[in-house]
Amino acid sequence: MRAAPARIRDRVTAAHAQRVAAQPARWANVRRNAHAEPDRPRRWRAARDALWAHVLPYLPAGGRVAVVGAGNADDLPLTRLARRAAHVALFDLDAHAARSARRREPLRLRRRIAVVELDITAGAADAIAVAAARDRAPAPPAGRAAALPDGP
Repeated sequence: MRAAPARIRDRVTAAHAQRVAAQPARWANVRRNAHAEPDRPRRWRAARDALWAHVLPYLPAGGRVAVVGAGNADDLPLTRLARRAAHVALFDLDAHAARSARRREPLRLRRRIAVVELDITAGAADAIAVAAARDRAPAPPAGRAAALPDGP
């Protein structure tokens, strides 16, 4: 495979740098998820168990669950949630990571899990990160956030 000419590489690199600068929270999230260590699920076992013990009394059989910031779901008792709930929605900026988590589940449970790529902050997290990098206070959020997709 031949390398792209320098001017094309420079344009691609500059375009990526602009996207990262405009959405630092999104790109930090994607990068963190992409570099998850293979032993993460083992290391997060105690946290998953503690979360399950906390959530179980509030989750009726056949209920609906929304997980905001699901990421790789290494810290989430996803299998247990999907067994108990009729529907689990994984919301994250990084849909690739959430889809990977869904793929790790048994097929019969995957049908209950939906992945929704969504910035739950409606851009506020990026605005705060950009303002902090420029040593400024972030502007207050504009308007009201919309309802979650497929939500009441």
